[in-house]
Amino acid sequence: MTDRVLELLRSRPELAALAEFPFNFDIGRAYHVEDVHLASGASLEAIAGDDTGGTYFLCGGAAVLHASSDGYASLLADSVTEALEMLVRLPEWCENVEPGMDEEALLAAVREGDDEAREEFAPELDAQRAALIDGLGLPDRPLAELLALSESATRRTDPHYVLLNSQELRAYELEEAYRPNLRDLVAEDLEGLPPGSPFTWIELARRQGHVEHARIALIRMLDEAGPAREPLRLIGDALERLGDHVQAARARSYLGSPGRS
Repeated sequence: MTDRVLELLRSRPELAALAEFPFNFDIGRAYHVEDVHLASGASLEAIAGDDTGGTYFLCGGAAVLHASSDGYASLLADSVTEALEMLVRLPEWCENVEPGMDEEALLAAVREGDDEAREEFAPELDAQRAALIDGLGLPDRPLAELLALSESATRRTDPHYVLLNSQELRAYELEEAYRPNLRDLVAEDLEGLPPGSPFTWIELARRQGHVEHARIALIRMLDEAGPAREPLRLIGDALERLGDHVQAARARSYLGSPGRS
């Protein structure tokens, strides 16, 4: 079932034009710079682009993932409706918006960003925003609630919305602060496991059924691994135990690549 807001953007050119400018959600550029897929195997559809080469994807027919052209990707929202609300009411030019701000601080940050936007490139911003909100029927919720939704979405990127380069099988990056902490996820039953090793938490996650969390943690470890053979071998063996034979083969291929950095 097509998202209502996405359907409106595709059927009403005047709304699509407003989403493209000034809010940088261009449904006419629904393609990415390289072949990609989700590590989870869920469906992935490019639905819009931005003016820096980034792409918005529909994941599993519902959630929206944003991938930048420089190799970062994170979950933006649980629906296209929610994503557009964020882009329109907390736009990218409001650079002073920070996690945890209260409503008053957010309103001030947005006012400041909007003032600069009107002066520099969007003199009709207020009318454009009002027309798009009205045309799409976007909800009018507190900015603090909207920001909390955005933060929550980013923290849920791993493990189900991890984007992989389809050729190299490397994961798009996610800031460390937003990755799940496996130590917090699993019970601290360390019997038979070496304390202090990341493999400890990965093995506990596997034992407790958090297989995708463990698998994604291993893929990210593999992406960041240096040329040392032992970690690569351990990563490959752990991926094999989880049933990810493709990524395990990638780890083993690195063992035969001298000078890998």
